[in-house]
Amino acid sequence: MSFTLGIDYGTNSVRALVVRTRDGKEYGSAVVNYPSGHQGILLDPRDHNLARQHPGDYLFGLEKSVKAALAQARKQKGFDALQVVGLGVDTTGSSPIPVDAGNVPLALSKKWAKNLAAQCWLWKDHTGHREAAEITALAAKIRPQYIAKCGNTYSSEWFWSKILHCRRTAPAVFDAAYSWVELADWVPSVLAGVTDPRAIQRGVCMAGHKALYAADWGGLPDKEFLAQLDPALAGLRDRLYEQAHDATAAAGRLCPQWAAKLGLPAGIPVAIGEMDVHYGAIGSGVAEGTIVKVIGTSTCDCGVVSADKNVPDIPGICGIVKGAILPGFYGLEAGQSAVGDIFKWFVEVVCQGNDKTHAAFTAQAAKLKPGQSGLLALDWNNGNRTILVDQRLTGLLLGQTLHSSPAEIYRALIEATAFGARAIIERFKEYGVPIERIVCAGGIAEKNPLLMQIYADVTGCTMRVAGSSQACALGSAVSAAVLAGAHPDFPTAQAKMTSLKKVAYQPRAAPQRTYNELYALYRQLHDAFGGRNPTADLGTIRLLALKASRGPPIFPLHPPPDPGKKSSHAKPLLPLHLVCLRFAASLRTRSAQAGRRQRAHGRGGPRRLQAPAAQDAVQGAAHHARRDHQRDARSQQRRQLRRPDPVDAHVLAVEDVDPRTLRPEEAVPAPAHAVQPRPAVGHDRHGLHEPQPGRPRRPRGRVHPHAHAPRPEGGRRPLVRSRGARPHRRLDARRPRLARLAGREVRPLRRQHAPGRRDRRRQGLRRDETRLRGQRLRRRRPRRPHGRRGH
Repeated sequence: MSFTLGIDYGTNSVRALVVRTRDGKEYGSAVVNYPSGHQGILLDPRDHNLARQHPGDYLFGLEKSVKAALAQARKQKGFDALQVVGLGVDTTGSSPIPVDAGNVPLALSKKWAKNLAAQCWLWKDHTGHREAAEITALAAKIRPQYIAKCGNTYSSEWFWSKILHCRRTAPAVFDAAYSWVELADWVPSVLAGVTDPRAIQRGVCMAGHKALYAADWGGLPDKEFLAQLDPALAGLRDRLYEQAHDATAAAGRLCPQWAAKLGLPAGIPVAIGEMDVHYGAIGSGVAEGTIVKVIGTSTCDCGVVSADKNVPDIPGICGIVKGAILPGFYGLEAGQSAVGDIFKWFVEVVCQGNDKTHAAFTAQAAKLKPGQSGLLALDWNNGNRTILVDQRLTGLLLGQTLHSSPAEIYRALIEATAFGARAIIERFKEYGVPIERIVCAGGIAEKNPLLMQIYADVTGCTMRVAGSSQACALGSAVSAAVLAGAHPDFPTAQAKMTSLKKVAYQPRAAPQRTYNELYALYRQLHDAFGGRNPTADLGTIRLLALKASRGPPIFPLHPPPDPGKKSSHAKPLLPLHLVCLRFAASLRTRSAQAGRRQRAHGRGGPRRLQAPAAQDAVQGAAHHARRDHQRDARSQQRRQLRRPDPVDAHVLAVEDVDPRTLRPEEAVPAPAHAVQPRPAVGHDRHGLHEPQPGRPRRPRGRVHPHAHAPRPEGGRRPLVRSRGARPHRRLDARRPRLARLAGREVRPLRRQHAPGRRDRRRQGLRRDETRLRGQRLRRRRPRRPHGRRGH
């Protein structure tokens, strides 16, 4: 029985996995976070494009994770560290490190320890975006074949743009560096004890996808091309490498020094280094016709096509490199620069790191129908890797209103990443790449069924999930098993050591139809804001109409309180609090309406949903006894209130409606861009929102129920009394404390009728109780007779 060890360097941590070569059973695993920076990343607040890592964290995580994984494996029956026959390493990329002549990173010396330019330039570092554009322009002019296989655009995430940026912004670091080594090549060289950068066995995975390497033009770009960028780059080329290798070659053998540190047998083979997503594709069972989506901080879509076939150049993808993933195949790579990073931002910023809040929003987002949120987002929060290849692009959220809830935003972000995934799949299919199934790997694919179902509905493809939660580390272990001779080739090793989970997410017909509409809108935004179609007309994108057709849900706009966290928001609302909130809102409503010379026809809150006819009938009955000139004044005021509100002037102009003939039965739907009123208590409490599309428009203010009826011969409209109707009264005079809380000036109440029983109850005392209490206070003792002291 033999075992192999896979080591996976991620963005924030390093993982080690011990695997049995016979069947891929996992015996032990461990994860160690990088100790430096913010979650392992060195940042610069003055430049949000900068992202570096300290090389010492890689050595720290290597030793800690391997020891912990071996300690866990020893608890399993039949395991012995001496039975480990090989190990493999995968890392992020492109993550180049400046090293000295002894293959030691500059950052490990005291002189350069605090210099950000001397650290590892992490894959998500985008400081070289100008240099990337310069490389693209020069290659298109004199060496078009260099960028033809990488989508005709060189990225700021890649090898040469970062080195050129270092040359221009930190020349001292560039001059001190003897060579530059990719992280995927440096860690295996350390394990193998290589001390000469020129002797490092470089992997074609990093060289071909990130450094413009190809055997067709003799390896790396020629000196003439590099010299036109900067003469120093031409001198650096001699200190790099001449040949890169696929996974059939070994990076070396484990040196005695590291064998003693890790507790492993010395001399076992160390597999060639590859990108985490490429080994993750191997660990997920990649084959021709299968696209593997490794969903992590970013997402990479990897596929293979037989080297015997002719693969056309595909614009906008990350690269087509022979032997990059599997030997004997072209490796195709595309991806999205931010996926898990977007959800991580949502959890840390919106949910404030509260897992319970995130779970609540996820449950609410799962109840939404496609298009029901009325939101559409672009997944460019860390730039666009495919198809635009522009890291300067940023995210976008379209359709947000004052009523958009966090759950709706969360679902829109998930859908945005799904639309980006569909764009990549369609680009592959457009150029003849066979796609028969899609396998997703990573913790997000395992733990988020909502995301997986949305991906299936958006792409129209069945989504499968890799059997191992550590697919990248497993792929490294598979490569080590082939090198150690445990399996004759990669297809055999994959068949024995990899698997898929039983769950499969099938696309559903109804959501797929809606997502087809949303994807068409996404592509309009994609091409317009991505610079592909700068003259695009975005006025045709109407999300609220799609939202209205599916019924907008009501979700809280703020995260639910954490029961375990002491906060003022977590205190229960007492009945007095509810009364204060209710009446204060009513006063604010009246204040807002008074500013437009309108009279509210009811209390704020649910009572405003009652038919205004009953309330106006009582008002009309109260005015019946007034003098004629007062009645005429009230009629004139009602005629003024029937005129359109100035707030609606632009809406009426768009709808071409005559305000003098505006009636509820003749109203037209609001335009699709109109702000939606919240279907909660009060319905447009401040009178500033436009009606929901499809609902009749009502005139604002207080309008008599018979305002549009013909006047009879007597000159007076009929009055209708309604049971249970309450007279109109001013609440600020009855509730001076509440009025002050609402910021209203307390003015005396002018009654239009005698107070009834309901009014006395609202004051807290009935009239008879008041009279009796006054009599008790004025009662005196009976007089005693004169001359006697009492009985």
